[in-house]
Amino acid sequence: MKNEEKKGRENAAVSGSEAESSDLLAALDQFSQNSAITNAADDSGEMQEKGESPYVLKIEDAQTSTASSEEIKYNHLKFHLTGQAEKETSTVPSIDKMLPALSYPFLNSNLRYDFPVIIKNTNWINSLKDFIDLQANENSLTGDEKGHFQRTLLKLEKIIKELIAKKSIADFREIWKNAAKILLDSQNSKPQNNDNVKSVLNDISESIDPASKILSFASENASQVIQASRLHSWYKQMSKHVSEIEDLVLKLSHIKEAGLSSSSDQYSAEALHETMGKTGEEEVDFDSLSEIVGKSLKQDILPESRLKRIESVLNTLNNWLKILSSSENSEKYLAKLEADTVQKALSLYKKEKDELINLFKAIRIARLEKEHRYDESKHDPFFAGFSALYLAEDEWACLPPVLLFFNASKIKGGDKADLIDILSSNMPVKVVLIVDDLYNSSTVYDESSYAPGWSAVLGKMVLSLNNCFVLQFPLSHAVQLQDEISNGILFHGPTLYSVYDGYTSVKTGIDPYLKSASASESRAFPLFSFNPANGQTWADAFSLEKSSQNEAIWPSGKILLKDGDKTNEQLLHFSLADFLTGIDRYHAHFLPVGRSEWHDEMVNITDYIDPDFKNSSTSVPYIAMADEKGTLYRVVVSKTLCNLCLNARNLWRNLQELGGINNSFVTKKVAEEQKILTQKMETELEKIKTNHNADMQRTIEDLTNEIIANIAGGLLSDEMISLTSASSAPAIPKEKPSKKTESTNSEPKAAEEKEKQAVAEEDDEEEMAFNDPYIDTPLCTSCNDCMNVNSQMFGYDENRQAFVKDPKAGTFKELVTAAEKCPVKIIHPGKPLNPNEPGLDELVKIAEKYN
Repeated sequence: MKNEEKKGRENAAVSGSEAESSDLLAALDQFSQNSAITNAADDSGEMQEKGESPYVLKIEDAQTSTASSEEIKYNHLKFHLTGQAEKETSTVPSIDKMLPALSYPFLNSNLRYDFPVIIKNTNWINSLKDFIDLQANENSLTGDEKGHFQRTLLKLEKIIKELIAKKSIADFREIWKNAAKILLDSQNSKPQNNDNVKSVLNDISESIDPASKILSFASENASQVIQASRLHSWYKQMSKHVSEIEDLVLKLSHIKEAGLSSSSDQYSAEALHETMGKTGEEEVDFDSLSEIVGKSLKQDILPESRLKRIESVLNTLNNWLKILSSSENSEKYLAKLEADTVQKALSLYKKEKDELINLFKAIRIARLEKEHRYDESKHDPFFAGFSALYLAEDEWACLPPVLLFFNASKIKGGDKADLIDILSSNMPVKVVLIVDDLYNSSTVYDESSYAPGWSAVLGKMVLSLNNCFVLQFPLSHAVQLQDEISNGILFHGPTLYSVYDGYTSVKTGIDPYLKSASASESRAFPLFSFNPANGQTWADAFSLEKSSQNEAIWPSGKILLKDGDKTNEQLLHFSLADFLTGIDRYHAHFLPVGRSEWHDEMVNITDYIDPDFKNSSTSVPYIAMADEKGTLYRVVVSKTLCNLCLNARNLWRNLQELGGINNSFVTKKVAEEQKILTQKMETELEKIKTNHNADMQRTIEDLTNEIIANIAGGLLSDEMISLTSASSAPAIPKEKPSKKTESTNSEPKAAEEKEKQAVAEEDDEEEMAFNDPYIDTPLCTSCNDCMNVNSQMFGYDENRQAFVKDPKAGTFKELVTAAEKCPVKIIHPGKPLNPNEPGLDELVKIAEKYN
């Protein structure tokens, strides 16, 4: 089972690509699966594993500090502010023996990267690891033999890396054969049949193009990468015209041959005699006829001036066909178009521009001659003044690019001054600036004001020209950026390739490839492109797409951290400070601190320089680093380097805004619009609330008036009925009063009796009305609460507002419950219909609040 697991990891290392990209922090997620492969092999040819994976870091401290907590904090703060420490309070490794915690896993020499690369003329470049992966999966082997072959290829890849490391460039087929021989010789000493493996390796060797080159990661190979891209792009562009040039050469050659042979062959005396036969043999002088006809046709078909013109055109076209007949010839031709000074580049550009004008001038003349349409009186003056103004856009694209190479640390002052001029022109000169030192302190007089060197920010400065293609990238990303590099070659104007090679002050144990890649990861040398051919807006022309975690301020990665018996996953950010630990002259700005001296005033530097983070006056910034054994330390960072990190952060934020990421203008505008919208919504809500309260008040008043009117109307109706009934009764004869006083006293008494009767009837009516349950229907909000209590007792009218449909369909308790739940309190339970219903006393008390 263990062997199968090993095979699975090894095969994953062959076929997997996630952990092998130049985006180093993204590779960490897969690192534990791919990093444990070594070059050792047992008798079965299987790879062996190391011990604990370097992916896991440890927290431990061999020596406990004797200083007090306050002394430790004071010492750290003093170092941060002044760069000077009182004394070492514990024994920890020096900074030159450490690596940033996120870089530590990449010490493993078996992790696979995009370099070495293979250049195959016009096929551009391909990484060795991709070539190995292709061969591992596309062969005739099957089963265990295929698995064994895949592991063999991993060993072969390692040998090739060792061989090419001794030289910057070599013949790929030769390197492959030498590596295969070394590998097979080492395996032949073991009892194992390698015939099939040997055969497949030999087949691969024979399939390799003899012109292919393999390049190691070396500073001088940055130029090789750009040259390969130029050959690929220009050869492809010129191929569009090759077939027409060949056709024109063929047609003009036929015209020339026909013209030259017209007098001596076709119209010789013998040829004319054969044409006429016996007829006219005695009457015709064929010698004289041949001379007359030959002179006439030669003059009419191919005059001397035309012959010279056709010969000149053929000479020009044939010279270009020779250049374009093979990629090798094209490569030799382009190799002459390289300069190391601005003046030489300008001279080459003017010469090649004239050559291009002559080419397309010859093509235009050839087109006319091919169809016998060239009119000397009209066309001679035109072609005499033929210039670059007559070239079409696709013809200008065929201008062979001139490469201007500079090393940033060696460029002369005059060229540095002229560089901006050539980049602001419209000349298709391709400037390749190899940057080997991003923070050159020799140009700074005050160490407290360290800043990036001019070469580190040139790409950002050139963006303001708006007419120049700009591609700033670490050399480690060259394979990933093939399309962008080619676009720079094809761009009709000037191009700046600003390339960081990672070779300055490389620390022992760190591959320059990783140093180059980490410059982009840390925002020390951001990766970006600007292509004016894509459009005039920043959204069209500028891109951070290929930059690692471009939406974040600092890229982040996860490590496994072992603390005693516990292993936890921890997220770390990779900042400029992490990158600067790899440059010797900055080591004095870092103070390693062991576990025993860690304290709560220590703040990770990415938080410390964040404008939104609230630091106290005693906060101390640090970064996480590991020693050679994988032990984690905190390293205090000086204020000077914190300022550098802040500068890098601000520069990156500026680039993000140009790339449309976290744009402050958009954020500000969105915040303003949100504020306006919020205020508008609050105003609308307040208006709705006011209108609702007014409507509620009006509704209550209207309802009250309606109830009163109904009651009054009912009373009036009863009185009228009473009066009507009284008037319709039989008349009672009135006795004539005997005395005046009797009639006077009887009238008030009758009126009083009548008033008492009316009041009693009104009381009976009110008692009857308030005993029955009812709902203030116009105020109903249609909340369904009453319906949920008893849908038989309550119902909705045509306006979907509630009323008491049948008070007998439920209990008094349900009426009271509905009144309690009603959110607008418009249900009036009245009095219970069933005097025997349980709990009436309590229910009646509750109902009183709603009646």
